[in-house]
Amino acid sequence: MPSLSVNGKQISYLIEGEGFPLILVPDAEGTIRDWAPALPLLGELCRVIAYEYAQRLPAANVPSLSDGLVDDLVILLNALAIERAYVAGYASGGDVALRLAFQEPNRLEGLLLISPGDEASQRSSLASLSVPILIVVGEEASEHLEGASWLAAQLPHCSSTILQGARVALHREQPLPLGHAMLAFLIQCERQRTLVRGASFLL
Repeated sequence: MPSLSVNGKQISYLIEGEGFPLILVPDAEGTIRDWAPALPLLGELCRVIAYEYAQRLPAANVPSLSDGLVDDLVILLNALAIERAYVAGYASGGDVALRLAFQEPNRLEGLLLISPGDEASQRSSLASLSVPILIVVGEEASEHLEGASWLAAQLPHCSSTILQGARVALHREQPLPLGHAMLAFLIQCERQRTLVRGASFLL
């Protein structure tokens, strides 16, 4: 598995598929294995990059730490020669994705927030985001449903999906339903882009 040193931290990554890039941002305890069941499905449509840190990170709800994780993500994008990408984040990884949207808006095609944490709802400038956004939460995650509903109402280009019978760790519990929800969002976004208009496999 390829790896690189970023800001004194070792990052390993895995690439599946070809096409436009989709970056999977881990939460504080996340690994590439968490996404493994969904990677082949997502890789049928796009170039999926999942990454993990060699050492477990502390919880990413401290602003300075989250900012550092955004810097890591930018370095990874540059190392892989990715100018723009869709970025999906689970839990605290969703806050890292949101911070990237504010700090480097020109690097994003769209955001996918999976079981977003409280950090996301504490932002005051959500209405300024112009990229399409998908929020996915589990039906059984009562602590996330209300926050996700509020968050979706604040974001100007946002849709949301509730996975039936799921709790919080959707990519581990229901990887294929989550993968299909992500694919539907990505296809809808790509249909809006000139590059893929008329492409037969999206019709």
